[in-house]
Amino acid sequence: KMVLQMITSSPEKWETALRNMQQAGYDVGEEVAYEQMKRFVDEGKYTVEVNREWHIKTLLDSFNTILPWLARRQWSLLIANDNAGKFVCSDRPVALVWTVEMPPFWGPGFGMRNTDVTIPLSNCLALLGRFEGEPQIVNVDRKSVAAVNSRTAAFSERFIFSAEPDFAWMKKR
Repeated sequence: KMVLQMITSSPEKWETALRNMQQAGYDVGEEVAYEQMKRFVDEGKYTVEVNREWHIKTLLDSFNTILPWLARRQWSLLIANDNAGKFVCSDRPVALVWTVEMPPFWGPGFGMRNTDVTIPLSNCLALLGRFEGEPQIVNVDRKSVAAVNSRTAAFSERFIFSAEPDFAWMKKR
């Protein structure tokens, strides 16, 4: 939907998109007027569906791109102390965040320095990957568990899973 919004952001972009599709060999059928397509996209009363094979191909392509960068990170094992609370998990457990202040329009990337990747493994274990420093095994306190949980929750789409009815997390001020 975001791509359609960009393509219909101006009549020139719409014409360019139509030309590019035709040059790529796609049959665009009858040319749809820009105003008609813009109205259709802005109303948002449509769904975009792609087949399972496309999702799998995209996942594998992404994996092959990201894996070398993940392998270059220094991975530490975080172990929650007895009083630290439990790590949570989610439907999207991998969190990628900046470790330094950056402009809000610059998102972190898996190959960028000054970023953390966190992945909960169980309710008492999590991985932390960064380019800086050395790999370690670290016993972490409640504040560290809360930081990882906050990242995990922020990246979730629909579900957060917890071994406890309540869990530690941080609220930005």
